[in-house]
Amino acid sequence: MKRMWDRIDGARRTTPRTSPTRRLVIAGATLAAAAVALVVVAPRGAEDHEPVPLTIADTVPLAGSLAPGSVVRLSDASRIEVDDDARLDVLESSARTVALALREGRARFEVTPGGPRAWRIESGGVTVEVVGTVFTVARSGARVTVSVERGSVLVRGDDVPDHVQRLDAGDSIEVGPAPSAEPVREDAPVVVASETIAVEAPSPPAVERRPTPSREVDQDPVASLLASADAARRRGDHAGAARLLEQVVREHADDQRAALAAYSLARLRLDRTGEPRAAARDFARALELGLPDQLAEGARAGRAIALARTGDARAAEALAAYLEAYPDGRYRAEVLRWQSEL
Repeated sequence: MKRMWDRIDGARRTTPRTSPTRRLVIAGATLAAAAVALVVVAPRGAEDHEPVPLTIADTVPLAGSLAPGSVVRLSDASRIEVDDDARLDVLESSARTVALALREGRARFEVTPGGPRAWRIESGGVTVEVVGTVFTVARSGARVTVSVERGSVLVRGDDVPDHVQRLDAGDSIEVGPAPSAEPVREDAPVVVASETIAVEAPSPPAVERRPTPSREVDQDPVASLLASADAARRRGDHAGAARLLEQVVREHADDQRAALAAYSLARLRLDRTGEPRAAARDFARALELGLPDQLAEGARAGRAIALARTGDARAAEALAAYLEAYPDGRYRAEVLRWQSEL
């Protein structure tokens, strides 16, 4: 027994003791490893966070009709001001989409930029696609007015010039028949003129642009190119508009407006100039340049359809990828039609 204790005591004396400094280094290394683990894991958890539908005051679902004369504050800090005579209905409110219908009157929207949801405002024959902005939509009968205070929107419709226009801060557009100056009384006498009167055809709706001082334009070449592209498109010079949009994408790719320019260029080539192969390339470029999520669905559908129109071998994969990403997307019917024709 004594020999056993002697061996234990000898082993205790020969075993090196960890110095306080070494213990501190080990402890520091352990804490550093934990810190590194936190740095790596925490962002990943944030990426896995799934968006949820918007609510009013953090509790009430965004649904039904919004009360006239109300100010609606949403859970993502977006805000909707509904005029007293307005009728604004919620068509859809999901984790990825907010769709509203302005039936009558006026409403002002402040949409928080960078969110995961695509906002869409329907009014008459006009659709407003929101990128993250402050804007107003007003409807009187069949006439719709869209005005932008900050940011950008896309306005679509059969009566919109070229079926699509991008509005930036200070821009506005009126779509639909102009209101009559004075209503005709039912009991008013009918006067028949003896001569033939030439009736001037109504001019197409015009986009009103805020005048920009020359110094401001010189300091912002992207704004100058985009304004020139819009002017060319309004006068029917689609090729000239395409060249200017292409210049924005090529020379100012680091500007956040380049993605929107590429998207507008793709739509112009697909819908107007009959260049589906180039349009497919431009849709892809818009996505690569960081197109906002609100427009990504349109870009992916547009690319898939453009590839299908050219008979490209990649069309089947692109069409299937769109349907997988957006099973209930707004372009589903058109994508299915092209898929059935392959």
